[in-house]
Order: sequence, then structure tokens, then C-alpha cells
Amino acid sequence: MPKSPTADELASVGLFVSLAPSDREEVASMMEVQMVDEGDFVVEKGDLSYKLLVILDGRAQVENDASPIATLGPGDYFGETGIVRAAYRNAAVRALTPLRLGVLVGWEVKDLMHRFPGVKASIDATVANRS
Repeated sequence: MPKSPTADELASVGLFVSLAPSDREEVASMMEVQMVDEGDFVVEKGDLSYKLLVILDGRAQVENDASPIATLGPGDYFGETGIVRAAYRNAAVRALTPLRLGVLVGWEVKDLMHRFPGVKASIDATVANRS
């Protein structure tokens, strides 16, 4: 069984850095853990985007039409744009190494954005930067 995220792990995720340790503990308890094998796609371009994925361990590559556009590692997250804009995924993400991901579904992300202004500000800034 994959190891669940800890509040300490989430302290290194920019999205959650503004949260108090007890709030990070709550977020950690909400997260499902997903394991992805090296070389497998985490998400594919055009998929329905209803999950925010946080890389806890490993590295991934963001691809647009098979062209690499970014490399992600521990503390990075993706999927926020589709949740905020109710859109389909605009890029694919492939595991460069085995991945351990923390997963939040859309309603959980929206609840966190409502309750924690720092989370909302981080997601809004990320969406603006990636658009």
C-alpha cells in the first residue's frame, strides 16, 4: 500500500506553504495516493480534468503533442487549470521515474480555495502563468 502524504511533505509544496501545520495535516488526510510506473502517462491531453495531482516522489514530464514542455518533481502540482476553468487537460504528463502522487478531487480543491486564501492565491497565480 502506498505511503500517505504527511503534513511535513506538504510543507514543501508551494500550494500549501501558507497553511498552518494542522491545516496541512487535514489536507494530507484528504489526499488519496496514486502510484504511477515509469513511462506511463499520468494524464493525457484532452482528458476530463477533475483532479489536482501533487508529486510527492519522482519526476514527470509535461508534453504537448509529444513535445516536452516542462519537467516536474516533488512539490510540483498540476490539474488546477481544468478544475478552476472546468476544462479538459491541455497537456499530457508522463512519469519519468516511478511516481507517488497525492490526489485531490475538484470539490476538495474548491473547498480549500474557499477556506484558505493562500491556496486560492497560489492556484489563481498558477492558472494565470500556465494559460
